[in-house]
Amino acid sequence: MPCTEAHEGEVWDVPELPDGPYPGEQAVLTAAEERCWDRGVEGRTWGTWCAPNERSWNVLDHRTVACVHWNVR
Repeated sequence: MPCTEAHEGEVWDVPELPDGPYPGEQAVLTAAEERCWDRGVEGRTWGTWCAPNERSWNVLDHRTVACVHWNVR
């Protein structure tokens, strides 16, 4: 959906977590939160993120975090 149309949510950034062994769930969630909130949230009403779990980290080499905001218009 184009950003010019009203929409309920958007992925506004996709930062990468550093390579290395899986650091544990809490470390991944903390890093995801820090990276998403550090990248700006003004004008957005609620945010969350989607981060790799242990399986996707180890099997798929997934390091990307999706920073998501809801109720963006």
